[in-house]
Amino acid sequence: MNHDPSKPRPTVTFAGPQDGREIPWGNGGGASRELILRTTPGKCDRLLWRMSTTEILGSSAFSTYTGFKRTITLLSGGTFTLDFFGDAPSHTMARFEPFDFDGGWKTHCHLPGEAARVLNVMTDETVEYSHDVLTPGVSASSHRLMGDAVLLYALQGTVRIASDLALPVDALTAGEMLAVEHAKGALLEMTSHAPSKILRFSFAVQR
Repeated sequence: MNHDPSKPRPTVTFAGPQDGREIPWGNGGGASRELILRTTPGKCDRLLWRMSTTEILGSSAFSTYTGFKRTITLLSGGTFTLDFFGDAPSHTMARFEPFDFDGGWKTHCHLPGEAARVLNVMTDETVEYSHDVLTPGVSASSHRLMGDAVLLYALQGTVRIASDLALPVDALTAGEMLAVEHAKGALLEMTSHAPSKILRFSFAVQR
């Protein structure tokens, strides 16, 4: 991939399930493991986007984050229902199906059974983002990177990844994350020889 010297160089970050730092919840009810975080320089380091994992141990209120959008994905454990107290219909989570909601809504999680492990993505309301679940197969599938950053999180199985970018790993296994920044237009090729799923987030920062 040819690099435009007027733009930042592409960067690639890898994180495993035990990487990152533990961040206490704002409501004091637990902690999250922060896999990656980006902020806006010059604006009191305001959060742009963050990906983290969390163990939900029981029913509880979620912290309120006015001005931010949230996406939560159930990775394993018990299913649960989110109640938004009239701001939106309640929603029952299904495994590997991302769900978006406004971080400013009053939110309560009703978890009647075993603990749940979830993936959380939070973005500033000014950041445009999208997400989808990829299911690579034996034949290579090509994916062109869009936006300022793309985050890949392996939900299931092992997916081999190839690119003309310098990648720190050649495969992602369930629980691992790869973030590619400043590489709009680059291609990634993915293959898998067993049932696998990759959750992909694309971020575009407003300037």
